[in-house]
Amino acid sequence: MGLVAALLLGVSCSPGVPLPEGNAFVRSLVGTQRQREEALSLYTYDVTEARERLDREGRARRRETRSFEVFHVKGRPVRRLVVKDGRPLEGKEREKEERRVRALAEALRDGRAVSEQPGVRLSRILERYDFSATGREEVDGRCALVFDFAARPGDFDLERDGLLRRLAGRLWVDEEDRAVARVHVRNTSGLRFALGIG
Repeated sequence: MGLVAALLLGVSCSPGVPLPEGNAFVRSLVGTQRQREEALSLYTYDVTEARERLDREGRARRRETRSFEVFHVKGRPVRRLVVKDGRPLEGKEREKEERRVRALAEALRDGRAVSEQPGVRLSRILERYDFSATGREEVDGRCALVFDFAARPGDFDLERDGLLRRLAGRLWVDEEDRAVARVHVRNTSGLRFALGIG
């Protein structure tokens, strides 16, 4: 009986533990995310893409395949084409691809190519919102801190600030991993727009 109770307590969230200050905690996740991106740089994997060109009846007319080796530089994936239509890249075609990949990797390492757009950096976007910790909930069997957020008043020097100020929502962060587990965003203005979140 004691083992079952211990297991159940391990999964449930601890209501007695004080909640963190919302803004400080959420903004600290930016550094944690960058550390994860650096760790990702240790891994490589292979990707194969297949494209079929169809005729008017929907039958495959032509099939093209490309295989890539993928590695990461500062958390950003870099794809090196190695096989095209079942044939390994050779000669000038291979040299050209190697030069392209080397130049991209160096630009990422030196900070000349970045994954965030200037003016739309995650750290700057987070400053746009006020976060308040509201509780803990279980998400997929793990304890998550819950934060409500709303736009701070005033104008911010951000690209698409007019859109960002209309957003509010709720954020769930895995308490142990300090990783975003879920986010719900809503439009507070009633205006309709399209939004892509990466």
